Amino acid sequence: MHKRLKEIEARLAEIRGLVEAGGDVDVPALTTEIGTLQEERTRIQADVEARSVLEARVASGEFPALRSFPTGDGAAPEERSFDASSPEYRTAFFRTLARDKESGEMRLGELTNVEKRAWTHTTANTPNVIPTATMTRIWDLVSKRYALLKDISIDHIAGVFEFVQHTGITEGEAAVVAENAANVDMKQAFVKVQLAGKEIKAHVKLARRMQIQSIDGFEDYLVKQMSAQMGEQMNKLVVDAIIATVVAGNKFATAAGAALSDTDIKKANGALKGGVRHDVYASSQTIWNHIANVKNLDGDEKFIESSVNDDPAVQGRIYGGLVKVDDTIANGVILIGDPDVVVANMNQEPEVLTNINVETFETTHGSMALFDASLGDTRGFAIITITPAA
Repeated sequence: MHKRLKEIEARLAEIRGLVEAGGDVDVPALTTEIGTLQEERTRIQADVEARSVLEARVASGEFPALRSFPTGDGAAPEERSFDASSPEYRTAFFRTLARDKESGEMRLGELTNVEKRAWTHTTANTPNVIPTATMTRIWDLVSKRYALLKDISIDHIAGVFEFVQHTGITEGEAAVVAENAANVDMKQAFVKVQLAGKEIKAHVKLARRMQIQSIDGFEDYLVKQMSAQMGEQMNKLVVDAIIATVVAGNKFATAAGAALSDTDIKKANGALKGGVRHDVYASSQTIWNHIANVKNLDGDEKFIESSVNDDPAVQGRIYGGLVKVDDTIANGVILIGDPDVVVANMNQEPEVLTNINVETFETTHGSMALFDASLGDTRGFAIITITPAA
């Protein structure tokens, strides 16, 4: 995660803790500070995502094409470059996408000369590239809807992504030894993991009678539809990857029919290694029917409901960990861990293809990307399963 983003998240968490503690705080000052931090966080997230997409395109050899345009005053020609971030390419992209595939009618207007050049040069190597500004909006909506995707860092490395996964210490774990006795050499256990990418797909169907009023309106519609569909699939993939990768010793279950206890939470927290946070992710049903009811042996409630709304996903805290709602997680399943140990990669950036059904004359705009995830340390998360009564 971006260094400044970590600082912002830490400060927001600190403010949340101050408010929830119920002490004497300067509410107006903290409210102003929260607003400022939220705005800065949104700007940084957009910049980081745009930079990641651009770096991935440059790394794959998709360099923008330079062209000279006369200035009209006899001076040297102006150098212009076009790529997915060019405003001219964005308007060309949506004009072309909205073209009636049967009649050829350009329903959002014909491409201007400069839009034609932007379209030609940007799609020369890779067709159907989604404009950078549009992708930034999609990822922004995705991160707001899905807690895990917001918290993890996503790399943008084309092709197969390989990393070294830490699975434990086989020998030489820290221990007290006798005077003058040698320590046992530490032996770490690592394995190589390849993330080849799994298909993430989304599609939007438009009836022929549906009128497309403007480029901005068309973009708004596609962004909302595709962010919802792709975001849910990507977040579910991350959840499934965590569950599949977590070491067996970090998987816990309540007794059949028993209520979730503070001991269950503490056992899971105690099993975590490789990270520093112990955030809690669960469905809304699991949070409010189980986690919110956890009490210690003295009957004290351990769940502290959040009264700060800087992050809508945060429902409260338990033993210092933020409790976040994530409805792609099955009811009765709780994930606890540090999102920084998740390794995720966008192996192929989303591209859009269009097809028309000759029987219904419906136009389908489909998007496909390759995305994959795993754990950098298999001990970095723990899973609690609430076992129903037999």
